[in-house]
Amino acid sequence: MSSQKPRIALTVDDDLNKLLEDLSVLMKKPKSTLITDILVDITPMLTDLRDALQLAEQKKDIKPVLARMTAKANIGTAQMNNDMLKQFDWVEKQDD
Repeated sequence: MSSQKPRIALTVDDDLNKLLEDLSVLMKKPKSTLITDILVDITPMLTDLRDALQLAEQKKDIKPVLARMTAKANIGTAQMNNDMLKQFDWVEKQDD
């Protein structure tokens, strides 16, 4: 038996909607796929944020989680730089 994934209704500002529409066209992806991909990409950060908030709520030390988040952010920045270069390569190939 297959289970259907939960759906989430979003309301966004016009500017954000326009940006997502532009990216959707440029990346040749449906807007919903683009949003899902973004959320999947930031899932580790959201998990760390949840963990830090839970620890703070329990009045426990959140420094290890914050240190891990900072380290991941630094690694993520390097990865983002690489991804941007790949996107530029993709755009150049589209021109060929």
